[in-house]
Amino acid sequence: MGGKRLIGLVLVLLLVAMVYFGSDDVRRGPVGGLPADLVGRVTVLQLTAEHCPSCRDMEPVVHALREQYEGRVHFRDIDVFQRAGTATVYGIQTIPAFVFYDRQGQERHRHEGILDQAVMVKWLEELLAESIGSEAG
Repeated sequence: MGGKRLIGLVLVLLLVAMVYFGSDDVRRGPVGGLPADLVGRVTVLQLTAEHCPSCRDMEPVVHALREQYEGRVHFRDIDVFQRAGTATVYGIQTIPAFVFYDRQGQERHRHEGILDQAVMVKWLEELLAESIGSEAG
């Protein structure tokens, strides 16, 4: 009798976790969208957590990019544990996660996990070049 109750409890907890944190059927892409106050700027949204080792590994890279692109790119960090449900809203299953937006607020690139600095620079340069092109035209 106790074994059946335990299995039932585990199944209920799994169901609650799937609903709360999202499941494999969570849509990918611009699910959460860019916060309205950031439209008009190239933006990198970093979904992170204070106690995430991989997130801490990315801190020096992100810090360097913040300095390199100061005034041209806006970086916003969101701690997914302090803001429950954020990972699901953005369709993120692994942190750190990076979502790159163009000036029109459209998602252009996304990556979950450790991301090479050279790839981030390439994506940022592409978005900034498009921004300059759209201003000229």
